[in-house]
Amino acid sequence: YGSIGMHKIVAKNPLKLIQSVELSYARYHFYLSRGTVVNMENYNKLFLNNKLFERIYRISKAELLEQYSYTRDLEAKKNAGTV
Repeated sequence: YGSIGMHKIVAKNPLKLIQSVELSYARYHFYLSRGTVVNMENYNKLFLNNKLFERIYRISKAELLEQYSYTRDLEAKKNAGTV
């Protein structure tokens, strides 16, 4: 959350950390790809119930995790020397 400027989420609502970093990362980048900037005012978009998220955006959790892979992107950054 620090890398996307939202480290305050932990202090504001630590229960949000129950959701995996991978899913939060994927949703964050999904929103960015649609032109929506997620910030401290609308961060709850990251934590929608999966069924609701899928119904609204028509993308499954599995598709989201494949398309916006935290692990793959982190590895690519390491290989590029940017991490």
